Amino acid sequence: MKSRTQLGPLQREVMQCLWNERETTVRRVNDCIRKKRPIAYTTVLTVMTRLYRQGLLSREKQGRVFLYSPLVSKGELARSILRETLRSLTQRFGIDAVAAFVQEIEDLPETKLRKLLKKLSRKQ
Repeated sequence: MKSRTQLGPLQREVMQCLWNERETTVRRVNDCIRKKRPIAYTTVLTVMTRLYRQGLLSREKQGRVFLYSPLVSKGELARSILRETLRSLTQRFGIDAVAAFVQEIEDLPETKLRKLLKKLSRKQ
Protein backbone atom coordinates (compact mmCIF):
# COMPACT_ATOMS: atom_id res chain seq x y z
CA MET A 1 0.00 0.00 0.00
CA LYS A 2 1.23 3.44 -0.94
CA SER A 3 1.93 5.84 1.90
CA ARG A 4 -0.75 8.47 2.35
CA THR A 5 1.91 11.16 2.20
CA GLN A 6 2.47 10.20 -1.42
CA LEU A 7 -0.95 11.29 -2.69
CA GLY A 8 -0.36 13.13 -5.91
CA PRO A 9 -2.13 16.28 -7.08
CA LEU A 10 -4.76 14.35 -9.06
CA GLN A 11 -5.46 12.02 -6.14
CA ARG A 12 -5.95 15.02 -3.85
CA GLU A 13 -8.24 16.62 -6.44
CA VAL A 14 -10.33 13.43 -6.64
CA MET A 15 -10.54 13.26 -2.84
CA GLN A 16 -11.67 16.90 -2.70
CA CYS A 17 -14.50 16.16 -5.15
CA LEU A 18 -15.51 13.17 -3.02
CA TRP A 19 -15.47 15.16 0.22
CA ASN A 20 -17.75 17.71 -1.45
CA GLU A 21 -20.15 15.07 -2.83
CA ARG A 22 -19.83 12.45 -0.05
CA GLU A 23 -21.11 9.63 -2.28
CA THR A 24 -20.70 9.75 -6.03
CA THR A 25 -19.78 8.03 -9.26
CA VAL A 26 -16.65 8.19 -11.37
CA ARG A 27 -18.61 10.18 -13.97
CA ARG A 28 -19.52 12.89 -11.44
CA VAL A 29 -15.94 13.13 -10.15
CA ASN A 30 -14.78 13.37 -13.76
CA ASP A 31 -17.27 16.22 -14.30
CA CYS A 32 -16.05 17.91 -11.11
CA ILE A 33 -12.44 17.91 -12.32
CA ARG A 34 -13.36 18.85 -15.90
CA LYS A 35 -14.76 22.13 -14.60
CA LYS A 36 -11.11 23.11 -14.04
CA ARG A 37 -9.29 21.24 -16.82
CA PRO A 38 -9.69 18.47 -19.38
CA ILE A 39 -9.25 14.91 -18.12
CA ALA A 40 -10.14 11.48 -19.46
CA TYR A 41 -12.84 9.42 -17.75
CA THR A 42 -10.48 6.42 -17.70
CA THR A 43 -7.84 8.44 -15.85
CA VAL A 44 -10.33 9.31 -13.10
CA LEU A 45 -11.51 5.68 -13.01
CA THR A 46 -7.93 4.46 -12.54
CA VAL A 47 -7.20 6.98 -9.77
CA MET A 48 -10.42 6.15 -7.91
CA THR A 49 -9.74 2.41 -8.18
CA ARG A 50 -6.27 2.95 -6.71
CA LEU A 51 -7.66 5.10 -3.88
CA TYR A 52 -10.18 2.33 -3.18
CA ARG A 53 -7.37 -0.25 -3.02
CA GLN A 54 -5.40 2.04 -0.67
CA GLY A 55 -8.35 2.04 1.72
CA LEU A 56 -9.21 5.71 1.26
CA LEU A 57 -12.51 5.05 -0.55
CA SER A 58 -15.35 2.58 -0.24
CA ARG A 59 -17.41 1.51 -3.20
CA GLU A 60 -20.78 -0.13 -3.60
CA LYS A 61 -22.32 -1.50 -6.77
CA GLN A 62 -25.51 0.38 -7.72
CA GLY A 63 -26.92 -1.08 -10.92
CA ARG A 64 -24.23 -0.77 -13.57
CA VAL A 65 -21.99 1.69 -11.70
CA PHE A 66 -20.09 1.92 -8.45
CA LEU A 67 -20.88 4.58 -5.87
CA TYR A 68 -17.72 5.74 -4.13
CA SER A 69 -17.47 7.36 -0.70
CA PRO A 70 -14.46 8.70 1.20
CA LEU A 71 -13.48 6.55 4.19
CA VAL A 72 -11.44 9.33 5.79
CA SER A 73 -12.29 12.97 6.33
CA LYS A 74 -10.06 15.73 5.03
CA GLY A 75 -8.92 16.41 8.61
CA GLU A 76 -8.13 12.74 9.28
CA LEU A 77 -6.08 12.50 6.11
CA ALA A 78 -4.24 15.74 6.95
CA ARG A 79 -3.43 14.43 10.46
CA SER A 80 -2.22 11.12 9.04
CA ILE A 81 0.00 12.86 6.49
CA LEU A 82 1.36 15.22 9.16
CA ARG A 83 2.12 12.31 11.52
CA GLU A 84 3.95 10.40 8.79
CA THR A 85 5.86 13.51 7.72
CA LEU A 86 6.93 14.41 11.27
CA ARG A 87 7.97 10.81 11.93
CA SER A 88 10.06 10.78 8.75
CA LEU A 89 11.63 14.17 9.51
CA THR A 90 12.56 13.23 13.08
CA GLN A 91 14.10 9.96 11.88
CA ARG A 92 16.19 11.81 9.31
CA PHE A 93 16.97 15.06 11.15
CA GLY A 94 16.22 14.43 14.83
CA ILE A 95 14.52 16.81 17.24
CA ASP A 96 15.71 19.84 15.25
CA ALA A 97 13.03 19.07 12.66
CA VAL A 98 10.29 19.24 15.29
CA ALA A 99 11.75 22.45 16.70
CA ALA A 100 11.71 24.02 13.22
CA PHE A 101 8.09 22.92 12.76
CA VAL A 102 7.06 24.47 16.08
CA GLN A 103 8.89 27.67 15.15
CA GLU A 104 6.94 27.85 11.87
CA ILE A 105 3.68 27.55 13.82
CA GLU A 106 4.76 30.25 16.25
CA ASP A 107 5.53 32.54 13.30
CA LEU A 108 1.99 32.31 11.94
CA PRO A 109 -0.06 35.52 11.97
CA GLU A 110 -2.07 35.98 15.16
CA THR A 111 -5.41 35.43 13.42
CA LYS A 112 -4.29 32.05 12.08
CA LEU A 113 -2.89 31.08 15.48
CA ARG A 114 -6.22 31.90 17.14
CA LYS A 115 -8.06 29.85 14.53
CA LEU A 116 -5.66 26.94 15.09
CA LEU A 117 -6.02 27.08 18.88
CA LYS A 118 -9.80 27.25 18.58
CA LYS A 119 -9.83 24.19 16.35
CA LEU A 120 -7.52 22.29 18.70
CA SER A 121 -9.65 23.12 21.74
CA ARG A 122 -12.73 21.69 19.98
CA LYS A 123 -10.89 18.37 19.44
CA GLN A 124 -10.30 17.84 23.18
